[in-house]
Amino acid sequence: MIARSAGASAPASMHGSARCAGALLLICAVAGCDVTELPPPAPTYADVAPVLRAACVECHGEDRAEADYRVDWYLDAIACPRGQGQAVEPRDVRAPILAVLDRPDHAGLLTDQDAALLRAWVESGALSRVGEAHASGWVDPRSADFHGRALRAEGYGRLIDPTTPGACARCHLGTDGTIDPMAPTAPGATACTSCHTEPGGPTACSTCHGDEDHAYPPRDLCFFPDQAGTAGAHEAHAAGNIDCALCHGERTVASLGTSLHGNGVVEIDARAGFDPGTRTCANRCHDRGGTMPMPSWLPHVGVDCSSCHQSPPPDHFAGTCDRCHAEVVPTGDALIPGPLHG
Repeated sequence: MIARSAGASAPASMHGSARCAGALLLICAVAGCDVTELPPPAPTYADVAPVLRAACVECHGEDRAEADYRVDWYLDAIACPRGQGQAVEPRDVRAPILAVLDRPDHAGLLTDQDAALLRAWVESGALSRVGEAHASGWVDPRSADFHGRALRAEGYGRLIDPTTPGACARCHLGTDGTIDPMAPTAPGATACTSCHTEPGGPTACSTCHGDEDHAYPPRDLCFFPDQAGTAGAHEAHAAGNIDCALCHGERTVASLGTSLHGNGVVEIDARAGFDPGTRTCANRCHDRGGTMPMPSWLPHVGVDCSSCHQSPPPDHFAGTCDRCHAEVVPTGDALIPGPLHG
């Protein structure tokens, strides 16, 4: 705001604006129309980020991240503090990022004005940005407009084929995880590698099949809680250093747009099979001559040491089982839970 001394004349442009506004009001008055003020635009992360950094980043930043929660990046700010749901859900004062302000150790961190801004941001959906080239929810995993969902629905063509109309590479650097500084980009377009920091960028296996810590299900359970039941078998195989290609065959980014892999259907190599209805699996690893060639992972199905393999198999070493096997009791008639057994 520019302050002027009392009695100072307004610039001619301001007089012109006033005359136009007065004429508009006169026309509306004569025509009987209503004058409606547009609501202010919803705040975005760009509006609240300075507040969060000033008041919260000392404890919730890269160096400290108490409760496994950070506020110095949009996706972290809307994520889940340890033991809680998403920080910005539900869209009212019960959201953890707002509810925590009533705790004695957080009281007074924000001014009333800053607290009101933060509350407005949460209540309006905690947007990252106002939609311009893309919808407002383009980088928000909670949104129906999330770019991961959009690209998956169309077979990832815009991501993997730079000749596709609207290809990501036409505006953004780093679509394949590398940066070519000479490549043409749209002004202000964010590089894909600013978020997709794994080797391979957005084409890394962990982009779709896990998170930055592992390249197998489940995905980040904060944003994809429905995938909580998909972890067990993959985690057990990974713990046993079993390569993904053993069951799934080799996968390349080039195959994404032409195979079932790129359309959301899990492909399993011909040497392996899994029936999600009966939760049974069989391949050259599990069919070991036991009474149950296709082991079932249903909890009520009784499985003993002869189900997968004879206990002991013919011509097996005659010593106690625990001399070689870490997940079985010495007598061989009971299992100790571990990565190789359900």
